[in-house]
Amino acid sequence: MRVPSAFDLARHRMAPLAGASPSATVFDYRDPAAAGIPEKHSFRLDVLVLDPDRRRARIDGAPTDRIMFCLAGNVHVTQSGDDVSLRRWDCLALEASQAIDLARGDDAVEARVLLLTPDPAAYAAAGRAATVGGELGGARLARWGQVKGYDDAFATSGTPGLEKRVFKILNRGISAGAHVVPALPFEFPFAMSIIEMEAGKGATLHSHATEEVFIPLDGALDLFWGDSAEGMLRVAEHELVSMPTGLMRGFRNENGRRFHMIALVGGWNRQSIDSVTYRSDSFPAISAKEPVA
Repeated sequence: MRVPSAFDLARHRMAPLAGASPSATVFDYRDPAAAGIPEKHSFRLDVLVLDPDRRRARIDGAPTDRIMFCLAGNVHVTQSGDDVSLRRWDCLALEASQAIDLARGDDAVEARVLLLTPDPAAYAAAGRAATVGGELGGARLARWGQVKGYDDAFATSGTPGLEKRVFKILNRGISAGAHVVPALPFEFPFAMSIIEMEAGKGATLHSHATEEVFIPLDGALDLFWGDSAEGMLRVAEHELVSMPTGLMRGFRNENGRRFHMIALVGGWNRQSIDSVTYRSDSFPAISAKEPVA
């Protein structure tokens, strides 16, 4: 496939999350051309901002379950008469069809949340239905600091320079081994993780048959792509980059300190696991090494 230049990638596949006020759609399965990234995705991603000019917001219900991630500040969330407060990097599963009310939790701090809404067609194609239910503060909440981290979640985990700790939020994604248990027990048509890397660590060249999205949380991500890593770009904190399917990509932490980022991989669990191909033959397909869960 054609390897995009850094200019092409930045123009068509990157979007800032820090400049949206009061809200912005980053990408959208319904109308890609009207979104910040005009490429087809299997879920919609919105940035919602609560600041001194907009302290409250109401979000209509959707036909699918949704995920809310608190990117900055803190926010009070109410759905179906139940409520919970989200702090930085907390994640919440939201029930289908029910409206959501948001209120800024601290008048001195702007709150910024990400709202991920899957395409209903993904449920129809897989013969699945929405599964989220229960109390907001129960199994629907993944509180940062309480999510378990795994040092052996990837096929490359034991390779020097590629060590990473993976905090699995939603779905197993491309995790190697049934022992990796996500913090949220509901299955969505995409996986979500927070990846922690020490200075100089990263990921070798690999590709996915489904979408993959990166969001640096507390520093910059050095991204490279192409069969020979001929493309390179630095993705700033709270920028988003969406990688084309089938394109080899990898990344490094060059911040000189520990760094965290969100990784989103499209597809239901088995689709996500089977979607990855490594440039090196040293890392065979995960599905060839483990039984179907």
